Amino acid sequence: MAKLVLSFQGRVLEDFPLSKERVSVGRAPDNDICIENLAVSCRHAVIETLLKDSFLIDLGSTNGTFVNGAAVTRHPLRNGDYITIGKHSLTYHSETYSSAEADVEKTIAMRPTMKRAEPAPIPMIGKLTVQNGGSAGREMILSKPLTKLGKAG
Repeated sequence: MAKLVLSFQGRVLEDFPLSKERVSVGRAPDNDICIENLAVSCRHAVIETLLKDSFLIDLGSTNGTFVNGAAVTRHPLRNGDYITIGKHSLTYHSETYSSAEADVEKTIAMRPTMKRAEPAPIPMIGKLTVQNGGSAGREMILSKPLTKLGKAG
């Protein structure tokens, strides 16, 4: 059975097995996966599972849903997909892929000359350049789906 692992700032919060055909994600407490964060819509997204395939569907959320850094409205999920909703992330793990991956890793372990490829870096989404003032010329990389500017308060 596939599962989603909920994380915040790199810390794992909870695992959610995809045991139902439709799993809801959002800020409202009646969602299957409740994420208490104002950047998350009350009814943000759903994961629909048919047989062994899962699909992520954004429900018209205010701040969007991102898979591996790209905004999506409907997306077939693959093992290891990194879903960003607000400031939280969900990592999709497919059980069928995991067992096949484990067999491959056993084979690779027998060949010490082969090195595992590094994961691809998350692509830069954008760049902001300060045009005037004390910080003129300063560049800020916009690598997150949501970036706040200015001082809090």
